[in-house]
Amino acid sequence: MRRRETITLAVIVVALGYSASMTVGANVGGTVVTGQVIGKREAIEMPLADTWRHVFEISYRYQPDDQPYPAIGRHPVDQALYEQLHGEGCTLVRYWRVSLIGVPITSPDTTSSTRRFC
Repeated sequence: MRRRETITLAVIVVALGYSASMTVGANVGGTVVTGQVIGKREAIEMPLADTWRHVFEISYRYQPDDQPYPAIGRHPVDQALYEQLHGEGCTLVRYWRVSLIGVPITSPDTTSSTRRFC
Protein backbone atom coordinates (compact mmCIF):
# COMPACT_ATOMS: atom_id res chain seq x y z
CA MET A 1 0.00 0.00 0.00
CA ARG A 2 2.82 2.43 0.86
CA ARG A 3 4.62 1.78 -2.45
CA ARG A 4 1.44 2.45 -4.41
CA GLU A 5 0.95 5.83 -2.70
CA THR A 6 4.57 6.79 -3.38
CA ILE A 7 4.27 5.95 -7.08
CA THR A 8 0.98 7.86 -7.34
CA LEU A 9 2.52 10.89 -5.65
CA ALA A 10 5.57 10.75 -7.94
CA VAL A 11 3.38 10.62 -11.05
CA ILE A 12 1.36 13.62 -9.83
CA VAL A 13 4.51 15.63 -9.08
CA VAL A 14 6.01 14.87 -12.50
CA ALA A 15 2.75 15.77 -14.27
CA LEU A 16 2.45 19.05 -12.36
CA GLY A 17 6.09 19.91 -13.00
CA TYR A 18 5.73 19.25 -16.73
CA SER A 19 2.53 21.28 -16.86
CA ALA A 20 4.15 24.19 -15.03
CA SER A 21 7.17 24.18 -17.34
CA MET A 22 4.89 24.21 -20.40
CA THR A 23 2.87 27.09 -18.94
CA VAL A 24 5.63 29.43 -17.79
CA GLY A 25 8.51 28.19 -19.91
CA ALA A 26 8.22 30.84 -22.60
CA ASN A 27 8.08 33.61 -20.02
CA VAL A 28 11.12 32.45 -18.02
CA GLY A 29 13.64 31.83 -20.77
CA GLY A 30 13.34 31.41 -24.46
CA THR A 31 14.35 33.41 -27.46
CA VAL A 32 12.96 36.85 -28.28
CA VAL A 33 12.32 37.69 -31.95
CA THR A 34 10.31 40.33 -33.76
CA GLY A 35 6.85 39.24 -34.83
CA GLN A 36 4.11 40.79 -36.92
CA VAL A 37 0.54 41.09 -35.67
CA ILE A 38 -1.72 39.46 -38.26
CA GLY A 39 -5.02 39.47 -36.41
CA LYS A 40 -6.87 40.60 -33.31
CA ARG A 41 -9.99 39.11 -31.73
CA GLU A 42 -12.17 40.56 -29.02
CA ALA A 43 -15.06 38.48 -27.74
CA ILE A 44 -17.38 37.82 -24.86
CA GLU A 45 -17.15 34.17 -23.82
CA MET A 46 -19.76 32.48 -21.69
CA PRO A 47 -18.14 29.35 -20.25
CA LEU A 48 -21.10 28.68 -17.97
CA ALA A 49 -24.73 29.71 -18.20
CA ASP A 50 -24.46 32.54 -15.68
CA THR A 51 -20.85 33.74 -16.13
CA TRP A 52 -19.03 35.66 -18.82
CA ARG A 53 -15.58 37.05 -19.51
CA HIS A 54 -14.15 39.59 -21.92
CA VAL A 55 -11.44 37.95 -24.02
CA PHE A 56 -8.68 39.68 -26.00
CA GLU A 57 -6.54 37.60 -28.34
CA ILE A 58 -3.92 38.38 -30.96
CA SER A 59 -2.46 36.30 -33.77
CA TYR A 60 1.09 36.90 -34.89
CA ARG A 61 3.67 35.60 -37.34
CA TYR A 62 7.30 35.24 -36.29
CA GLN A 63 10.47 33.70 -37.67
CA PRO A 64 12.07 31.14 -35.32
CA ASP A 65 15.86 31.27 -35.49
CA ASP A 66 16.14 27.54 -36.06
CA GLN A 67 13.41 27.11 -38.69
CA PRO A 68 13.40 27.92 -42.43
CA TYR A 69 9.76 29.08 -42.49
CA PRO A 70 7.79 31.56 -40.36
CA ALA A 71 5.48 30.24 -37.65
CA ILE A 72 2.10 31.58 -36.54
CA GLY A 73 1.07 31.92 -32.91
CA ARG A 74 -2.11 32.95 -31.14
CA HIS A 75 -2.26 34.12 -27.57
CA PRO A 76 -4.68 35.73 -25.11
CA VAL A 77 -3.48 39.14 -23.91
CA ASP A 78 -4.66 41.76 -21.46
CA GLN A 79 -6.70 44.73 -22.60
CA ALA A 80 -3.81 47.19 -22.37
CA LEU A 81 -1.58 45.16 -24.71
CA TYR A 82 -4.52 44.47 -27.02
CA GLU A 83 -5.18 48.19 -27.41
CA GLN A 84 -1.48 49.02 -27.92
CA LEU A 85 -1.02 46.51 -30.73
CA HIS A 86 -2.34 47.51 -34.12
CA GLY A 87 -3.17 45.31 -37.08
CA GLU A 88 -0.08 44.62 -39.18
CA GLY A 89 2.06 46.13 -36.40
CA CYS A 90 5.12 44.58 -34.84
CA THR A 91 5.64 43.08 -31.40
CA LEU A 92 8.31 41.07 -29.68
CA VAL A 93 7.59 37.36 -29.43
CA ARG A 94 9.29 35.13 -26.89
CA TYR A 95 9.37 31.46 -27.84
CA TRP A 96 10.75 28.33 -26.28
CA ARG A 97 11.05 25.05 -28.17
CA VAL A 98 10.38 21.88 -26.21
CA SER A 99 13.04 19.51 -27.47
CA LEU A 100 11.23 16.29 -26.57
CA ILE A 101 8.23 16.90 -28.78
CA GLY A 102 9.49 19.72 -31.01
CA VAL A 103 6.54 21.99 -30.30
CA PRO A 104 7.19 25.70 -29.76
CA ILE A 105 5.64 27.47 -26.80
CA THR A 106 5.15 31.12 -27.63
CA SER A 107 3.82 34.27 -26.07
CA PRO A 108 3.97 37.94 -26.86
CA ASP A 109 6.75 39.34 -24.70
CA THR A 110 4.84 41.37 -22.13
CA THR A 111 7.55 42.04 -19.58
CA SER A 112 7.78 45.73 -18.74
CA SER A 113 11.47 45.89 -19.62
CA THR A 114 10.91 44.64 -23.16
CA ARG A 115 7.40 45.85 -23.94
CA ARG A 116 8.20 47.79 -27.06
CA PHE A 117 6.88 47.71 -30.55
CA CYS A 118 8.34 48.23 -34.04
